[in-house]
Amino acid sequence: MNREILFRGKVRPLAGVDGGYWVYGYLVGDSIAYPRDPNEIVYEKVIPETVGQYTGLKDKNGKGGFDGDKVSHPHGVATIVWLHSSWVLDFGKGDIDDRYYNLEALSESEVIGNIHEQVEALK
Repeated sequence: MNREILFRGKVRPLAGVDGGYWVYGYLVGDSIAYPRDPNEIVYEKVIPETVGQYTGLKDKNGKGGFDGDKVSHPHGVATIVWLHSSWVLDFGKGDIDDRYYNLEALSESEVIGNIHEQVEALK
């Protein structure tokens, strides 16, 4: 499967400001690079712990799934993780057979947040 290798990361908020914001593009050292327009590439330094790679797959609503995303699945809430050379949904409970699902199950799921931000209402 050919897929574009993209990353996301969160830019630190300015002093005294809540939040920060997400940027999407190519990982270059501790920054995410993305085109602002055809003639300019922007490099934004991101919080290293927030960097996640795009899986190449989308949820049931067409939203792309990234490493560290929380998803609502018919079997519960799971996290997208890289495990033993493949992307999986990690339900974080049970034995190895019950805990992990192939990421193809993302098409039955909905991205509801990520591990770096509070998910207000888990479905």
